[in-house]
Amino acid sequence: MAVVAIEADGDDLPEFIVTDAGTDMSAGGVYVMSGEGGGTLESPTVIDEGFRAGDIATGHLNGDQHSDFIVIETGKDAGLRSYIGQGNSTFDQATFTIAEAFQSIALADTTGNGTDEIIALTESPVRLQVWSVDEGMPSLVTEVPALNVTEGSVAAVDIDQDGRIEIIVVPFLFEFAPNLQTTELPLMIYRSTSSGEFVVSELVQPGGAMREVQLVDLDGDSDLDIVGDGLGGFEITMLWNRTVSGCAGDADGDGQVDFDDLGVLLEDWGITVTAACPGPDLDGDTIVSYSDLEVLLDHWGSSCN
Repeated sequence: MAVVAIEADGDDLPEFIVTDAGTDMSAGGVYVMSGEGGGTLESPTVIDEGFRAGDIATGHLNGDQHSDFIVIETGKDAGLRSYIGQGNSTFDQATFTIAEAFQSIALADTTGNGTDEIIALTESPVRLQVWSVDEGMPSLVTEVPALNVTEGSVAAVDIDQDGRIEIIVVPFLFEFAPNLQTTELPLMIYRSTSSGEFVVSELVQPGGAMREVQLVDLDGDSDLDIVGDGLGGFEITMLWNRTVSGCAGDADGDGQVDFDDLGVLLEDWGITVTAACPGPDLDGDTIVSYSDLEVLLDHWGSSCN
């Protein structure tokens, strides 16, 4: 089962899209539950049923400002189904389908054209894919191997607020390291190149097992932080975004990346910092090390004022 909140009828009250994977004895499907205010919901209304529904992602597929969503279909008819919102809590069913076995999906505008692309992590062999949707027809834009990940999830968001979408792959299991502890699995951050492809630009060690992640501003600094739910337990892992004032590499917060920031970095070299006092921990892994120096050098001379 998967659940997402969505604004589907313009009344400023959330609706909830719920998927049901079904069982061997009963078919699953997709349902909407409308908010009535006061913390109450209407009974579920069927959007589509008779199939095994898995992961779900919401966004805008056709530029009409109504919320749309996509759902993974699992089982023998594995693929992806799309639903276009009509602005009144109803959806056009199966506007397009993709006959590919997916394990995780997201929607985000990776090109800046006002409509979302589909970001997907496939089943075996595991690949990271980006699909565009033009006049209701999907086409594969780019595809890259997911670095030997066999199971994982995907999220897409503009982490550093530079106007370009980053893709986060959260691995559960690696092909060549099946016994690796889940707490040792790094988050993989993919960034887009000038040609529109996505490449791994950063590996982040979360220090805790994660199954899925959400990005929210936890500490009120306007930067998006990572919250991950525990893998196989009731745990929450939080990673604080250390882009100071929206400026990567600015360790002292003065809006400039220069020798003063290098001095701050060297002064605290090798220490473990806390979320409440990150100091020169520029990459958010809680340790002041070479990876922080790389962030600083990558942004050397930049100004954020």
